[in-house]
Amino acid sequence: MRPSKRLLALSAALCLILGGCAPGSGESSSEAEKAADTSPQTSVQTEAPAETVTSGSETVTSAPETDSADTTAELIVTEPTYEELRMRKVNAAADLLPEKELSNGSLRLLEVSQTSPAANAPQPVAEELFTAKYGVPVEHIYTDCNGRFDMLASLSLSGKSPDLFPINGTDAFPIGAVKDMFRPVGDLVGEYGLPPAEDSLACNFVFDGILYGIAVEAEPKYLCYYGTESVSSAGLDDPARLFLGGRWDYNAFERLCSEYCQQSGRIGLGGYDYPQALTEAGGKALLSVRDGLVVSELESSRIADAQDLILSLKQKGLSYNGLDETFVSGGQLLFCPAGYSAVTGSLAADIADSKIGAVPVPSPESAGGQYMPAEVRGYYLCAASQNEDAALIYALCDKLTADIRFEDLLHDLGAPDKNADLADCLTECRRLANEAPVFGCTGGMPAEEINMMTGQLLSMTASGNAANWAEAVAAARTQLEYAVALVNDTEPAGP
Repeated sequence: MRPSKRLLALSAALCLILGGCAPGSGESSSEAEKAADTSPQTSVQTEAPAETVTSGSETVTSAPETDSADTTAELIVTEPTYEELRMRKVNAAADLLPEKELSNGSLRLLEVSQTSPAANAPQPVAEELFTAKYGVPVEHIYTDCNGRFDMLASLSLSGKSPDLFPINGTDAFPIGAVKDMFRPVGDLVGEYGLPPAEDSLACNFVFDGILYGIAVEAEPKYLCYYGTESVSSAGLDDPARLFLGGRWDYNAFERLCSEYCQQSGRIGLGGYDYPQALTEAGGKALLSVRDGLVVSELESSRIADAQDLILSLKQKGLSYNGLDETFVSGGQLLFCPAGYSAVTGSLAADIADSKIGAVPVPSPESAGGQYMPAEVRGYYLCAASQNEDAALIYALCDKLTADIRFEDLLHDLGAPDKNADLADCLTECRRLANEAPVFGCTGGMPAEEINMMTGQLLSMTASGNAANWAEAVAAARTQLEYAVALVNDTEPAGP
């Protein structure tokens, strides 16, 4: 039935309801009833298909038309499913893409992952949009973090270079620019509406005045995971409620760690990443990129405050520099700051079952608010890429579907339907990653020994190998300053 007939059917149904009688029962009060009275009658009742009219976010269904005089038309209002709403958003994103012919073979995307996804795993939404719009297949090349640069070099030399290399933080920058692994993109991003060098995210990938990174969005780098059953059984304040109520700071964090350890005899804080996570949540990263140069924040009072907290927790026996996030669900650890990827990886099942909650790593109240250690999700254009247009458009697809990707994450975790607090916390963490981010590049220095040195420096107070932060700084200042100078100037004056 054409749209005009749908509207007529809906209008007729409304008239029947508002009129309070069926056609042919008593005196006619309208021309519509007269017309119904004079319609031909048959001995067999026939039923027409129900008609559906979609308006906004609701679907209105009119009852099937029949020849029975006793039938009363009904209106059934149904909400669109998540999948229907999602498809509308994907289609809207497709309308924003450029109309281009991409015929230079498949797009080759390097993936930093220990394992390939299952054969029946859904396509990433960016790939779903890209392949549907342009018909270009995406070839995924999987490698682990330690072997990714070797893989890139090997494929480039063989003429089969990937086109895109994922940013996934800043641990490939500035090393990728210094060693010419990535192609400058400053002259390319404007054509596709991708973030330029002046953008608040893209500027973290400017080195020596040249833009190398295609920024898609900011995401939390770390979350602070906790056992909901541990909190409940110990009668502790819920960290999610503290955070959403604006009361999540160093004092609240240390108090919960202390109360848990006293009651359970177990560990308040643990993990391998918590020294760096707590440091960056204080508002400063030890090393960052600013105005195209690597900058050291070794003397920052915010880093000193965070390190004082780490030392205090250690001295009070509330922390342990080890164990991973999976020990939270069993109660061995109350808190474990770890990577954001655990939400969809090692902790996904327990988070979906509400056994594990997630809040930001706490910030000091004196810092003026909650900071979020963050990383940029996006891509580098590989130096030997042979499919430049497709690579840039794929990055645009990812940017246009970033919100859908996050909504898919919440949906897969059963939030907000089953866990409204989790949905609120993750949504707020994502907002903070974009509005109050702390970006660091301590893992992306060109020399591996520099990365090891910064990691060891941030862990000295956590492991008890320094009496205080000032002692740790004094031991590392000369080496760190020289390392930074070496990155920014290939011929420094010396230590």
